[in-house]
Formats: sequence, structure tokens, C-alpha cells
Amino acid sequence: MLWLHGTPGGCDQAAFVAAGLAKCGFRLVCPSRPGYLGAPLAVGRTPAEQADALAALLDTLGITTAAVVATSGGGPIAMNLAARHRDRIWALVMVSAVSAAYTLPGSPLARRITLSGPGVWLLHELNRRSPATAVRALLSKLGHFTDAVLRDALAEVEADPAKRDFIEA
Repeated sequence: MLWLHGTPGGCDQAAFVAAGLAKCGFRLVCPSRPGYLGAPLAVGRTPAEQADALAALLDTLGITTAAVVATSGGGPIAMNLAARHRDRIWALVMVSAVSAAYTLPGSPLARRITLSGPGVWLLHELNRRSPATAVRALLSKLGHFTDAVLRDALAEVEADPAKRDFIEA
């Protein structure tokens, strides 16, 4: 199973989210996308180039076909991989994945800060110090929830130790 992480993230994010599948016997390949966790941008600057690089990675690993799971910003690469190398992909699963042109909200400066090393560190610190605030911010961006639904969802996360642990991790 080839798992393409979201934005921001890296191979560590994909491996963490997919860990339960490894326990079920799936072999996981969780590469960092170009530009994340030291993966060079030269690997591929466009989703099509990145898809070709992933096909080459599968070749190098001796994997003839794989299921592909993409979360968030991994979506465009996964769709290109499925379109350009359809004989290599036996399943495509998109989990809250970007499927069209998308620009993060906010100014260009705010986007650069959010996706930078210090920005990711700040998000981590917010999550560590105030998980409820981080969950509320995340859920509010994932849909158009009423205040009551958002409050109930947050209470559900806070009441469940496994969900709290997942959010903190």
C-alpha cells in the first residue's frame, strides 16, 4: 500500500496514520513527497512528475501493483499516478484529499509561515498545549459545522482517550 501524506506532513505522518493497516498485514510504503522532510524538490515539481517518480520507486522496490491512499495534499499526485500508471494501481483511496486546484486560505506570507518549519512547530505546540483549540480549528476547516455540532464533536474527542491520544500524536 502506497500512502501519500497530507500537507504539511511527511513520511512520519503517513506511517503514523497507516500504522493500523500494518498490523493487519499490509506492506506500507510511505515516502515523503518532494519538499517535505528533506525530500528534494528535484524529485518532481509537478504532480505528474511526482507520479512518475513514485512509479519508479515502486519499480525499485520490486512492487508491480499497489493500492494508493492519499490524504489532503497527496491527492493530486495520487490521481496523476492512477491516470499515468493505471496498470500499477489496483485501488485508489482518497481521504479528505485535494482533488482540484486549491490554495490555502490567507495571504501568501501566512501560507509560507504555516507551511514552514517554524509554522509546523507552532502548530505542534498549539496542539500539545491546547488540544481542544487545535481540534476545534481543524474541525471548523473540514466543513460547515454549526457551533452545536462543533461543540459535540469536540466533546466526543475529549471524552475518548484513544481519540485524544491520536490527536496528541
